[in-house]
Amino acid sequence: MPDTAVRSDLPPTKTIIVYKNGDAFFPGRKLVVNPRQLSTFDSFLTFLTRGLEASFAVRNLYTPREGRKVQHLDNLMHGSVYVAAGQEHFKKLDYSAITTKKPQNKKEEQIRPVVHSRLVVSARCKKATDESCTINVFTNGEVLLLQFE
Repeated sequence: MPDTAVRSDLPPTKTIIVYKNGDAFFPGRKLVVNPRQLSTFDSFLTFLTRGLEASFAVRNLYTPREGRKVQHLDNLMHGSVYVAAGQEHFKKLDYSAITTKKPQNKKEEQIRPVVHSRLVVSARCKKATDESCTINVFTNGEVLLLQFE
């Protein structure tokens, strides 16, 4: 019996989805808000800044449709969507339509090599010709002439 009494005294955790203000490409982040760990609204805003990996410090939280400011942890509703902003005003976007776009399936085509030159050349090495060559060797100022065949 004491376990159920303790469980009912605990503040409920809330799962929310938060978007970045004015960012049409940020798909939103699902966050779990535990009032036992976040006792004040300022600590919650700091938690949002880290959770969203935002390039700005989150200082305001808005509802996505009307742009109303949320100012207390008690005003957060489980399963709701919110928009996090810095010092700027709410920017009206259709945040619910933002999704992660998956790449389109490409048709499987055979990959052909790129032709950079129209020259047709054998890939074999050139064989050395059977001609004589002259090699000059200089040793201590004396000239020696050697011929190889």
